[in-house]
Amino acid sequence: MNSPLPPPPESYRSSHKLMGPVLHKLHVSCSHFSDLTLASMDRPLKSGEKLRFCFHYLACSVCRNFRKQMMALSALVRSAFPAREQVVPDAEFLSKAREKLIDMANRDPE
Repeated sequence: MNSPLPPPPESYRSSHKLMGPVLHKLHVSCSHFSDLTLASMDRPLKSGEKLRFCFHYLACSVCRNFRKQMMALSALVRSAFPAREQVVPDAEFLSKAREKLIDMANRDPE
């Protein structure tokens, strides 16, 4: 029972009908924007990426809402899981795990 997605808003349809092919060719389409939005949450964007990001952000209201939702989701996750010290396993455990993995990899498949 797959329900079809709701139609995009009229503002999106009118702006993307004319600019859609050009935006896609310049790697400024909505799919590229969503990739850049998610990448910007992990690392700083490069200058070319920032330019494409800002250009599309100004042109597309749907993607502005998407970015707001992603930022809200990120803040919600950060608040739900407070920062903890990173636990580093001790060297003895790591060496035993490596040995076990190498042993398993060297076994003949049955």
